[in-house]
Amino acid sequence: MFRDSEDRFKTFYKNTNIPIMMISGSQDELFSPEKIEESYNLIKNNKKKLISLKDKTHTSIIWISGSHINSWLEDHFQTK
Repeated sequence: MFRDSEDRFKTFYKNTNIPIMMISGSQDELFSPEKIEESYNLIKNNKKKLISLKDKTHTSIIWISGSHINSWLEDHFQTK
């Protein structure tokens, strides 16, 4: 990976002020649910959302995430 990537991600999550939505699958091959939740808990702002999709892999979440993304965008950017 990149040099100091873990520290850079932690710093970003702790200091960001932008809305963040994380979507992961319970069967993700790249990031464990615990690692995703750990990263999510680093985010200090209240404009965040974590969605864990049961029995989905890292790539299979793309096929069912659209409605979650649309709802989140509408809530945060008032696109309704």
